[in-house]
Amino acid sequence: MSALTSTMDKCTSCGLCVEECVFLKAVSKTPRAIAEGLVRGDEEVRGLQFLCFLCGLCKAVCPNQVDVAEMMLRSRRDSADLNVQQNPCYRVNFPDEPAFLIGALKERMDIDFSEHSPSKFKHAFFPGCSMACFSPKAVVKVYEVLAEELGEVGVLDLCCGKPLHDSGLESRARAWLEGRVVAELKRRGCEALVTACPNCFYYLKPRLWGRFKVSTPYGLLRRTVGGFGCGGDPILTIHDSCPDRFEGIFGEQVRKVLSGCRILEMRHSKTKTLCCGAGGLVSCSNAVLPLTMASARFSEFAETGASLMVVYCYTCANMFWSAKPNVEVKHALNLVLNVGDNSELVKRGEVGRLIMDLMTNQG
Repeated sequence: MSALTSTMDKCTSCGLCVEECVFLKAVSKTPRAIAEGLVRGDEEVRGLQFLCFLCGLCKAVCPNQVDVAEMMLRSRRDSADLNVQQNPCYRVNFPDEPAFLIGALKERMDIDFSEHSPSKFKHAFFPGCSMACFSPKAVVKVYEVLAEELGEVGVLDLCCGKPLHDSGLESRARAWLEGRVVAELKRRGCEALVTACPNCFYYLKPRLWGRFKVSTPYGLLRRTVGGFGCGGDPILTIHDSCPDRFEGIFGEQVRKVLSGCRILEMRHSKTKTLCCGAGGLVSCSNAVLPLTMASARFSEFAETGASLMVVYCYTCANMFWSAKPNVEVKHALNLVLNVGDNSELVKRGEVGRLIMDLMTNQG
């Protein structure tokens, strides 16, 4: 059964997901209506699959657990050649492209982890693209903690390839994973991979199953720093990452590490968390929807009365820093390890200008 057929069979058009989802509310359509339109080839639904954040909130609130994100992802694969490969905005997010944004950012900021990456090591610390760019100090600090606890550790500074997968370019995503990530793990003699990025974690874990163990650093950090106490008694709230929605591994571990702080939960949290706005690379198809999503999150943050929003995804941090620079947003690792980040680079608009430069130079 195709994802479109499954959606048409299971969706009752009750509207619960439409009420919760910024995307579905914006297009005023139920998943069933979108699926039917895609099957018929209706002009009014053409391209809607690229406006979905792939965040999974629809499935979390659906009585029948209709997996709209999976339907949209599979629909993207059918039209990725037309909608993605010729779009310079998508291309700057792809690690196999010459004008890869993360590579350009690291070059501009002279970020290099080679001294923390020996030729052979058993445990690979895989920070993820955003962490490598937006907090290289945290990368080094986590590496030091892991090296002390695990012994043979090295930083593996690679993209996992998820942007290719989420854009519908599945064959390129597989080629990148096997040809670059897996090949490098094998070359270094790695047995396990530790990643602080929830996107990398949930993307790599099922794909590396049986070959490499995949874990997070938070368990070791909790043993090292203990229950973190917030000095000055700031009130904080935690923004949960979409990939963590159903298993909640990161959310639980981060809350344990921050157990000494006063935490007020937002209206949508944990399983029903809202996307930061960066999910699904929607900004490459529509510049307004991601900001609308981020604004919804900021409204819930304001409702809590908290003075600090803590995230555990650097992509979320980047989105929030750029959308509303005056709101205090920190990554859990920077807070716990007491190291700085590159948020000012984002807030000054330098990342945005670099993206525009890269897109323009692609022609």
